[in-house]
Amino acid sequence: MNAKPRGFTIVELLIVIVVIGILAAITIVVYNGIQQRAHNTQTITAAKQWKQLISLYIVQNGGYAALRSGGHYCLGSGYPTDWDINSDEDCLKSNSIKHTSAAVNALLAGIGSPPALTPIISSGGVSYMGVSLRQSDILDPTGQNEANYPTLWYYLDGTNQDCVLRPLIKVISGGITIDPTATSTTNDATTTVCRVALPDPVVGS
Repeated sequence: MNAKPRGFTIVELLIVIVVIGILAAITIVVYNGIQQRAHNTQTITAAKQWKQLISLYIVQNGGYAALRSGGHYCLGSGYPTDWDINSDEDCLKSNSIKHTSAAVNALLAGIGSPPALTPIISSGGVSYMGVSLRQSDILDPTGQNEANYPTLWYYLDGTNQDCVLRPLIKVISGGITIDPTATSTTNDATTTVCRVALPDPVVGS
């Protein structure tokens, strides 16, 4: 009748704390995985849409025409303006900054609606964002060297991710070439680099 209610022992409290910690860790891992997949899906979707716009432009204009102006610039608008000291739009990679091309954006906007921006990926103090158009010196599918070969660039969260779009660019002995079997181009820190070969500019250009 006079027995006092028994409380939790230190061992029981420790067990509860450990279980809560394990559940919290599992939740964080699952959430990060979901967030990573969501970011990558958005980026791949945007890259697909840009590739489609460029393909339509090629059909309507009989080739790349003004899109092949050389250089390396990001597609779309609304990127950050604080990756460097200038007030222009900064994109792709914050320690290797690229900018947009108003002329190219205008040409593609005349074909169809530009896709939404890709999410920002942060890795080791570096930010990654955007889909870019770059002219590369490349060995084309026939084995011939072509200057200013058009490619799409984008980054995915996590290493060894599937870029989904094909064919991709791979580095080989003697240069870079198109590899239709590759699932990614390379890794950069904790991200996957995707360089997608666009239609051969020699054909119908």
